[in-house]
Amino acid sequence: MVLESSINNLSYSVVIPMYNAEKTILSCLSSVTCQNLLPLEVIVIDDGSSDKSVLFVQNFIRDLQNSTIEFILLTQQNSGPSQARNKGVRRAKAQYIAFIDADDRWDCTKNFQQLNFIQNHLDYKLVGMSGDDKGKRFKPILFKHLIYKNYFQTSTVLASRDVLLEFPFDVEQKYSEDYKVWLQIVKKYPAALVLGRRAENVKELDFYSNGGLSANLQMMIMFELANFRFLRSMGAMNSFQFLSAYIFSLIKYLKRLLYKKFGRQ
Repeated sequence: MVLESSINNLSYSVVIPMYNAEKTILSCLSSVTCQNLLPLEVIVIDDGSSDKSVLFVQNFIRDLQNSTIEFILLTQQNSGPSQARNKGVRRAKAQYIAFIDADDRWDCTKNFQQLNFIQNHLDYKLVGMSGDDKGKRFKPILFKHLIYKNYFQTSTVLASRDVLLEFPFDVEQKYSEDYKVWLQIVKKYPAALVLGRRAENVKELDFYSNGGLSANLQMMIMFELANFRFLRSMGAMNSFQFLSAYIFSLIKYLKRLLYKKFGRQ
C-alpha cells in the first residue's frame, strides 16, 4: 500500500549519481518508486555517461504513469559522485535527502522506517540503516564510535538537507569522501542507525577479493587517515582520539592485508 509522500509534513528528495549504469539504473529506480512513503522528487545526476544510461532514465520517466513524484535529470561532465551529490543536494526541495547509488536497490519500506524515526527525533540529522536489531529500534552513533568504524553506507543514509549544505562532499577527494562528511556531521549533530529488518539491498562486494574494494585498499586507508588529520586540524578531534583512531585504522589495514594474502581460514 502506498502511503502519502510525507509524514507530518516531513518529506525527502532522492539523489542518484549515475555513471555508465545502464545495467542497473532501472532496478534502482524501481526500488525508489516502490517506496511505501514516496519521495517528493527524484534527482538523477548523470556524470558524463557514455552508455545508454540517460536514455534508460528518460524512458523510465516517460513510461511511469500516474506518479506524484517529480523526476529531474541533470547532466554534468565527468566529475565524480561527490560533485553529482552536491549538485543534487543544492537542487533538492525537501527537508531530507536520501542517497542511493545507481547500482544499488532499496527495500520498499526503507525511507518510511527512517522518516518515521525522524518525526519523533527531530534533532537527529543523519540516519542510516542496519539489519542488526538485537531487540532495539535504533542505535545512536556518537563521534567516539564513528572514528573507529563507518556505520553509514551512503545508499542507506537519510540526512537533513541543511547539514549536507553545511558539510558538502569534498570533490577533490576520491576515496572515503562520504566518511569525511559523516564524521563532520556526527561531531556536531545527533545521528543514529534505524534497526530492524534490513531495509536496503545494497550490492555486496567481497572487500578482500582481487576484484572488490581491496584493489583500492591502500588509497582508502590513505584518505581515511587524511580525514582524521583534517578533523584534528579543525579542532574536532583531541590528541587521544586522533592517535587512537589513527592507530586503529592502521591495524585494520594490516589485518586486511594479511587476510587478503592468506585468505579466509
